[in-house]
Amino acid sequence: MSTPYDWLSEFPGLEDHIFVAFVQGADPQGLLTSMGAEMVTGEMTFDELKQAPPSLRQVPPDATRLGATRLGAWTVTWSDNASAGQLTDALVKAAPERALVIVAVSSYSSSSRFLYRRDGVVRLGFEPYDRTAITGQDAEDLLPLMASSRVPLAPVDRATGLQLDSDADDPGDPLRGSLTLADRITRTSLTPKILRGAFTWGLFTRDAFPSAAPSSTHPLRDTKDLASALKTATPAARTRAVMFALQHMATDAQATGDPVVTRALEAIQRGDTEPPADLAPILEAWRQEARSAPKRWEVGPRDTDKIARMRRGIRRNNLAEALEAVYGTDPEQAAAHVIAPVRRDVTIHRELLGILRGH
Repeated sequence: MSTPYDWLSEFPGLEDHIFVAFVQGADPQGLLTSMGAEMVTGEMTFDELKQAPPSLRQVPPDATRLGATRLGAWTVTWSDNASAGQLTDALVKAAPERALVIVAVSSYSSSSRFLYRRDGVVRLGFEPYDRTAITGQDAEDLLPLMASSRVPLAPVDRATGLQLDSDADDPGDPLRGSLTLADRITRTSLTPKILRGAFTWGLFTRDAFPSAAPSSTHPLRDTKDLASALKTATPAARTRAVMFALQHMATDAQATGDPVVTRALEAIQRGDTEPPADLAPILEAWRQEARSAPKRWEVGPRDTDKIARMRRGIRRNNLAEALEAVYGTDPEQAAAHVIAPVRRDVTIHRELLGILRGH
């Protein structure tokens, strides 16, 4: 599926490592100076910069180059050799009260991040390759915008680009999805023409970056919140949550039409303490399917059949373990085990939490 950022392939290396930031209302030269740039050039394109004297174009091993230009009501900055953490801290300290959106994506390191700040508060933050720790005061409200921007809502394998915890045929792309999300928040758009245009360039020594004061965040504490809700849930609410989780997993595992699974879910709903006699062979068959399915390191982004088999194997193995765990002697522990595979799915977090709390 095409995306607004398919043009990134026109810029060699940019898909593998890019730092882009949007700062509302800032002056390009003033922003770079406030960040502590040791050298600030006049406006020139990236191609012109590469033809400039060595004192301007060369970037020492311990330095970072950052370009800045106006884009509507925003100043957009970008770098192809940025240290994401240090540049983020420097931007936050230079413009603490301004609206700020940062997309820093690296496919070969763990320094990727997305950050949206406004009025001095983190509104949304996440690691583009791993959505298990979404933070921000507006995080839950922005989940639909993340999904429509095609930001993958489950962890993505850096080596293959495959989503690890979803059967979606087209899970999205961490870099393109994050840039599209930034566009929708800022109501602007980065284009090839802009990147090929004139920027004011700043050079920073990485060790000289100022540290920003810690910023408050409001994490989606899914593990803590669900564990707390599970402890206080009524037996009826706990059963409803278990059924919700199992039905979600059965759908993902493509097992909803299996009559044995249907009878097993009906037995759980009734409160039976023993599984149906014909369930065990089904679970063993699923485990065998999971063992024989292609492994992640054997699958490429275009191996559609292998991708489908790998994901179905993972999902069916999860469902098998959950169906066995639900018959445990401790209802709370059994429920926790069943809910564990789906608790990281931020798209159902709110509904699952509501069920446990009796809403």
